Amino acid sequence: MKRVTSLGRSEALRYVVRLLAPVAVLLAGFLALLWWAQPIAAFLGRREPWDAVDFATLYSAADAVLRGDGHLLYSPDALLNVQDAAVGRADGEPLAYLNPPFFALLLAPLALLPFDTAFQVWLLLNAALLALSAWLLHQIVAPLPPRLRLALVVVCLSLYPLTFALRLGQFSVLLLLSWAAAYLFLKRGADRKAGVALAGLLIKPELLIPVSIYLLWTKRTGVFETLLPLTLTAVAVSFLVTGIEAGLAYPEFILSNANDAGRGTRLDLMFGWNGLLGGFLGNEDPLRTTLLSLPFVTLTALAVIKGCSGRAGELARDWLVVTLGTVLVDPNFFIQDTLILAPAALGFAAAAQGLQRPVALGAIALGWVILAFGLYPGGALGLNVFSLYVAAILALLVLRRRAATVEMEGAAGLFQRAA
Repeated sequence: MKRVTSLGRSEALRYVVRLLAPVAVLLAGFLALLWWAQPIAAFLGRREPWDAVDFATLYSAADAVLRGDGHLLYSPDALLNVQDAAVGRADGEPLAYLNPPFFALLLAPLALLPFDTAFQVWLLLNAALLALSAWLLHQIVAPLPPRLRLALVVVCLSLYPLTFALRLGQFSVLLLLSWAAAYLFLKRGADRKAGVALAGLLIKPELLIPVSIYLLWTKRTGVFETLLPLTLTAVAVSFLVTGIEAGLAYPEFILSNANDAGRGTRLDLMFGWNGLLGGFLGNEDPLRTTLLSLPFVTLTALAVIKGCSGRAGELARDWLVVTLGTVLVDPNFFIQDTLILAPAALGFAAAAQGLQRPVALGAIALGWVILAFGLYPGGALGLNVFSLYVAAILALLVLRRRAATVEMEGAAGLFQRAA
């Protein structure tokens, strides 16, 4: 009788899922269309007040390099006039350029164009990078049925952080491309190519720290045969752009800016431990919040160490663990940067077996829903729900890894005793 009741409940659950699934898909599709309408409108010149504001910062840095003023890259006031003129504001607060100097040099050709045209070209470049990223994501989920593969790629392309990044004029699509390509190359054993892919992260260099530690631990040294020379080249070019004195002052500037909420260090809009604590403590003393997050960063690092196996056959799982840890420990991580989670989540779902796969797919869907609320939970409620979600997923993966290790050790002990 109990079995019959259980089967009845199971059938009822399936019926509810079949009934609600089309409604959920239609709602998600409607939201995605609304989100995509915003960067398209910005491309056509109908910009909202904060559209292209981050690109204005990149543009002002590129303009400084083009004028031969690379030594002023990290003097925010020197970039203010170009930023104000770009977005049509007066007497605004300058947003600090925080990326390495070589990136401003790469962007310098855009400064030859009027700002509106440069922003359009930038969006077109991002569209090309996004198309390549979508192809890579499709390769990552190759083990899955064709329809599911297509659905997962569409899910990634409909993420709110993606359209938000395009509106701002951010470089997040390049981070997505680098993260996806690196995973694919590592999975295929092409470590040198993975090093080239990871070089794209040099524009936000702190992202390279956790993944580099993991790769060194797993003895994937081939990655560094290409990554290290590219890194040294980027450093050399950066010094050529800024000069020795200004280049050496770059790390100090980054640290000092971490305590300046007026120039982009908005903790309540950040993700990870820094953003989670910032939502409670506010923006008044960002450096204090960062220091208070250090114990959580340490615990996360230990969790990542415990959660990774280092075995080639478990790369998908390890890559997800490292990515989750990166999101939590990065002190300057915003909603648009969460795009790097997409390749890791899809890789894990594609490699999952049995009941793990529907659970992984459900977790991806839940993450999409949480991110659909955008900055509202952190900005209005002071609670970064997505950061808690990332921490919970990481904890579950670590605990599951620990349980599997205990089972294997127990089985090995029984085998030895039987022998």
